[in-house]
Amino acid sequence: KQESISRHNQSLSQILQFWQKYEYWVMDVGLFKTQRADAADQFVDMGDELKDCDRWVQILTREQSSKLLDYSMERLGSLYFGCLSDIGELYVVLEEYWERKDLARENINGDSLFSSDEYYSDALIWSIFTLALYYMPLKKLMTLFPSVPNELVSQHSAGFDNSMFCEEIRIEMVQCFTKCTLTLLEKARFMSNPDIRLIQVYLVLTNTTFPQRNIHLSKNLSIQCYNVAKFFRVNEFRPSVNDGTALRLTKVTCEKLWYRLCVCDYLQSNPTSYTPFHKELPSLLQHAAYLEDLPNIDIYQSEPNFEVFYWKVISLERDLDQYLNKES
Repeated sequence: KQESISRHNQSLSQILQFWQKYEYWVMDVGLFKTQRADAADQFVDMGDELKDCDRWVQILTREQSSKLLDYSMERLGSLYFGCLSDIGELYVVLEEYWERKDLARENINGDSLFSSDEYYSDALIWSIFTLALYYMPLKKLMTLFPSVPNELVSQHSAGFDNSMFCEEIRIEMVQCFTKCTLTLLEKARFMSNPDIRLIQVYLVLTNTTFPQRNIHLSKNLSIQCYNVAKFFRVNEFRPSVNDGTALRLTKVTCEKLWYRLCVCDYLQSNPTSYTPFHKELPSLLQHAAYLEDLPNIDIYQSEPNFEVFYWKVISLERDLDQYLNKES
């Protein structure tokens, strides 16, 4: 009888290990985390990238941008509201964006008057445009863009009807909007000018297929966001007795940013990842008990928000993967 139980347990263990390997290699790697890279596309001309970005910036009208922002605010709030301390500031950012464009048209030097701070704001608002474009129903998108931009029509056959808007065109437009967002980050020189908006832009883009279509770029941006988070101490969000109201609100936003960033890092991690920083955040099932022993810190009780719940689920999955990797 003991031998039968032992065989049964061994069989269950083998089944679990098989399922874990299947889930990783077939689902994660085969379907979501790999792409075929064309050797001819390895060389990137930054001049062409800047020209493409400028063309799409000129194509998008003020009315279209307002409708994209309205749709994202009304329908997609749960995807990025936790990344921003005040969502109402997005309309201010959009208005400042158009004021700079109007000023640039009057200036001989064009957009050379833009600062790194302004480019960060432009990148943030364009990431919101990309998110809205990605999730907006096709019928609503057709009313927003009555005709397909000529830049996309030229990529198709000569008989392509420029009044026809399809899912394929939407995917290409999302990729173009994503490139514009990343190009604006390049203009902001994000590698030498750290800013919290880099994390916000990255987290917004991860709600699209950006991590799957740009695996290496997404991972590199994740590492850069981690360095920025450490630089601004985003991970130090534990409340203290001496915290004022403004500091407490700031820590709540930092908490949400850090949870989301760790979730993205976990979802992109694999056996070849050398810097998985999501391991710095323990399971929340044991987090509160740890903080009770620390001096001058309130007993940790996270608000029941989406980011905390999301991390609880992800940390449970991470623990299951850890236990399945062990033979005991």
